[in-house]
Amino acid sequence: MKLKFSIVAVCLLCAVVVGLFVQNSEPGVGPEEVEESKSEPVERTVAEQAIADAGTFRERSEDDIARIKDLEKMEIAKQREARAAEKTLEARTKLQLLKGPAWREIVAENMEKFEALRAKAAQSPDKSVPCSICDARGVLEVCVICDRSGKCPTCQGTGTSFNDVCPTCQKGGKCFLCSGSGKMPCPFCQSSSLSMEAITPTTPVPSTDIPLGMPKAPSVPK
Repeated sequence: MKLKFSIVAVCLLCAVVVGLFVQNSEPGVGPEEVEESKSEPVERTVAEQAIADAGTFRERSEDDIARIKDLEKMEIAKQREARAAEKTLEARTKLQLLKGPAWREIVAENMEKFEALRAKAAQSPDKSVPCSICDARGVLEVCVICDRSGKCPTCQGTGTSFNDVCPTCQKGGKCFLCSGSGKMPCPFCQSSSLSMEAITPTTPVPSTDIPLGMPKAPSVPK
């Protein structure tokens, strides 16, 4: 009886082991299968989006192509202007040195009159007198940078230099000192912080160099 019970127990144990082995050996859902099942919806979504994009794609019209070309030209123009702006100070400084003697000659010729105007302003009730050097107009009848032409001396008024944007005028074509009028700001009353056309007892002596940042002259007809 015990022997029969032992045989039955062994048989049951073998059946369990065989069942586990068969279960593990049968094709199931392992880690790789789980990953593949998870990736299927993602791949399906990407494919569906690609099909949708392909369905909405249209060929570019002539207007689209023209707009794209215009935008490209605008971007190139901006880049050229930016390069020119980086060289502006250097270009104007060279002209400042080149035209410096003519500027200093005008300052020297009018220095005695300027000192007399400052002395007169000190004695006036409002401590100010009109600048008689420029006839209280704020400009002189000459521009030492462009020699009264009003044109940028670097590009001769074309706005371009060596097939690129002129760094001196930045494609405007006008003299930077007189703004194209041919008449430069008065070195004497323009240096005053109070008024353009007046001389005061504290008006500073004009610089011996052409001020690159001098206020622009008003638009004066030639």
